[in-house]
Parts: sequence; C-alpha cells; structure tokens
Amino acid sequence: LFLLTSSSVKRQLIRRILIKHMQAVIREKTVNDLPPPTFTFVTAGDATAAGHGNLFSQSYTAILQDTVENAFASLGIQFVAKNYGMGQYSCGPELSLCMNEVYGLDIDVLMWDFASLQPKYEHLRRTVLWTNRAGMHPTRPILFSFDTFGERFLKIKEFDGITGTGAILMQSEALQRLKLMLPDSNAVLDPEKLPAALRYYHCDGTIEGAIQCEDPMRNFVCDLEDDMLDETEINGGAANPKICRKEKFQTKPQCMDARYQVSWHPGWKDHILKGRLLGHFLINILDDSLFELERLKSVIGSDPKHILAHLEQMEKMDKNNFKKKPPDIKSWEDGNSDVSGGVKPKTILRGQSICHTALLPSKSRLEGISTESEMVGDEHDGFDKGFNQFLMTTPEDGKLPLAFDMNDRQHCDLLEIDHKDFFLVREQDGWVDTTVPNDRELEVYKRTSPVEGIIVVCLKICPLNKCPDAYVSIDQVSRRSKLFITVDGKSVAKVQKLDGCNVLVG
Repeated sequence: LFLLTSSSVKRQLIRRILIKHMQAVIREKTVNDLPPPTFTFVTAGDATAAGHGNLFSQSYTAILQDTVENAFASLGIQFVAKNYGMGQYSCGPELSLCMNEVYGLDIDVLMWDFASLQPKYEHLRRTVLWTNRAGMHPTRPILFSFDTFGERFLKIKEFDGITGTGAILMQSEALQRLKLMLPDSNAVLDPEKLPAALRYYHCDGTIEGAIQCEDPMRNFVCDLEDDMLDETEINGGAANPKICRKEKFQTKPQCMDARYQVSWHPGWKDHILKGRLLGHFLINILDDSLFELERLKSVIGSDPKHILAHLEQMEKMDKNNFKKKPPDIKSWEDGNSDVSGGVKPKTILRGQSICHTALLPSKSRLEGISTESEMVGDEHDGFDKGFNQFLMTTPEDGKLPLAFDMNDRQHCDLLEIDHKDFFLVREQDGWVDTTVPNDRELEVYKRTSPVEGIIVVCLKICPLNKCPDAYVSIDQVSRRSKLFITVDGKSVAKVQKLDGCNVLVG
C-alpha cells in the first residue's frame, strides 16, 4: 500500500520524529512553560482531500489526527493535522509557489492529494515544481502523495536519486484492491451487524455505489445507476449498490443541506479508512523511531542534547545537499520553453518568493499577515473575512479590497473550509492600489536573496472554468481599453503566461 522512492525517505521521517522527541525530553528536564514540540502533517489537495460532501471533521485528515495523536503524545510530541485541501485547484503553479504562505512555515509532512484533478497523463512539470519548492521550504517537509503508481512517482524517484528528496506514495490502486477485500454487504447474511464504517460500503463489487467510468465531468467516477443493474440485483436484497450510494454521506442532522454530495467525492467511510491506514503507517514509523533511538544511544551516548545536535546536523547536511543539486529544468519546460512566462526556470523552481494571497485556508490569511489585520483566527472563524462582493461599496481609502462570494459559502459551518476569496477590481471603483509584499509579509517571510522584481498574478478560478460575462480577463491589459495596471507608476504593457498564471511585463 505504501511505496517509498528510497530507504532514505524513511530515515528522514524517523529523524524528524526523533528531533521532536529529543526536544520534548530536553523540555521535560528543564523547568519552563514552553509548549510541547509539534509534528505538523499538512494535507494539500483538491476537493477530495478537502472532504467536500462531508463534515470537515469526517475528512481523512481529521481521522488521522484522531488515530495518532495519543501515540505521538506518549513521546511528548503534539501531533497537528491540517486539512488545506482546495476544490478545483491543482498543485501548481500557484500553490507550489505559495507553499509558505498557504501551508505555513512549519511543516513536517506535506501530503500531495491532487490526483482527481491532475490525471496520470498530465504534464510532469507541476510535479517537478512541487518537489523543488518543497525542497526549498524552511522546514523541508517529508513528502507524501496519494496517487497512482506511474510517471509522477517515477519522476520523484529520479529526483530523490539526484537530490535526496523523495516521497512516500500511498497507492490508490492498492487501496482500491484493499477496499474490495472488505466485507461485501450484499454477501453477508445480516449487513446490519457489520461495524458502521463497513456497513454498506462495499456492495456487489462497488465502493459506495460508484464505479470507474469514462466521464471526465465526473472525474471518471460515476454512480451505478438503476439501469445498470439487472432485476435480481435490484430486488435481491437491501444491500445492492443503490443502498451503498444512499448510505455514502452522513451529514444530517448537523447539516441538512450539504452540497457536493456527488459520485466522485468519497463519503465518510472512505475517509475513515484512508485516515486510519495513514495513521497505522505513522504509528509503525514511531515504533521504528524508538529502535533507531536505541541504536543512536549505543553509538553516541544517551545525552539528549548530543543526540539532538547529531540529528539536526544530519538535517542540515541534507538541506545543503539539495541546494547544491541543479533543478530539472528540462522536465519543467517539457518541450515548451514558453511555459515560464519569460522568467528564468531556475527562479521559478528554486527562487525565493513572497505571496500576497486571498485563498482560504491559508496561514497568511488566518494569521492576518496578508490582510495586515489584528484579527487572527483558526480555519473556522476569527480572521478577517473581507467584504461581501455583492454588498461592497467603493473603498474610501482607495485600497484594493479583499472580497468573497457569498454563494461560495454553505449555510452550515461544519462543512468544508476552503473558499476562493479574491482581491476585487471593479470599474465603478476607479483606481485602487496595494503594496506587495506588505510590511507584515516582509517581516514574516524574510528574504535572504536579492529581489528580482518579478510579479506573477494568479487569478480566481471560475467554476468549471466558465467566468461570468462581466469578468474582464487580465489579457485585456495589453489592449489598454478595459484594464490598466501600473507598478510603481510604470504601466504594465502586457502579460506572459506562466503555466496558467500571469507575469506582468512593463
């Protein structure tokens, strides 16, 4: 079920856990009020990862938290699982370039779960961008992915051999085979006696009443309709695929009108299986970590400070080794040298960036960094939400406003937390301005390399890529008729495409 690009990935994960454990041991031996060290697991992905159609607490990331937090606590470590999945988003270029601002500066494991929107035949350039940007992240997280065994995994394996940065793959094909080995509710005498998480999950060779299909609009996962069943299957028992489909989601009575309960979004049973399996894998790694700790003690002694210094030195060596290895520019360009929008590929893959983002969830928004606000909250509330675009008046201060579409929100706040908020430019508001990066962003996301002055604009993604008629494309800037942009008083003459985003050109 889990494949590693190399044995070094497991060693790096064990080392990261032991660093946290040694920090906890040292903390216990000194009298202080510092909180325990945290081990942070961040899920990055699309609507499937975000848990669309389910309660937010039913997502596999929340199940993972529930599964492993006590095991990590036994080593003095606070386990924190963050679900930062975003519907309709692929991993690049925006989310790759903005890892620090979206996912935070302290990540131990970064899960890639974009497979439903990045099918196996998509360009490998986004995998190359993702792995390079992760390698440049301040904490250089251990990479996990939920994907098929294919070109993406093999590319990361190749990358691992060159740079020492690999990944742990949770194979979707192996998981599907495992699901079909679970009790078939149509084959047992009394499916009601099965545990709730298995009851009406596997029915007649289908999982949750859905099958693979050739419909890209349904992400190639379709409900098994009644006309696909013969009469004996429909009348032959309560556990035909139809009831599996009916029992797929469990959001009532907490949320009576949950959206997105469609064939291609997994239900709560699917999430609980995935979360438990991920948790089981991490708990096994915890066991291996304790064996490695005993080995280290036999070599360098039992002093936790000495052990910690040794482990941190190994981390530093790996980070320096990565930076010495050149990025795979050929795979990034993938036969199309125009994909970089006129920017040097090495700058895109490895250069320092600061993002001014409106997306939710993002650490920069939640902590009031992008908004320069004193309002700091969690994924659900307390942060600066901006303005309802339909009720917003012209900004009196002339500043570029942060806005949201109320139709993007559901009535029940126990559902998904990802929202495609945006900075809004309207004709009736005249000129508006903003400073990027702002003072808070400069303070938090400190630069150590010279500023190159490259500005990339990534626009709001419209549902099904169909934008309203009133929407003005950023390409209009070159026509100088509907949209005008200046940077420090100098007019932007045109934009060049960077794999879907836009580079401003003077």
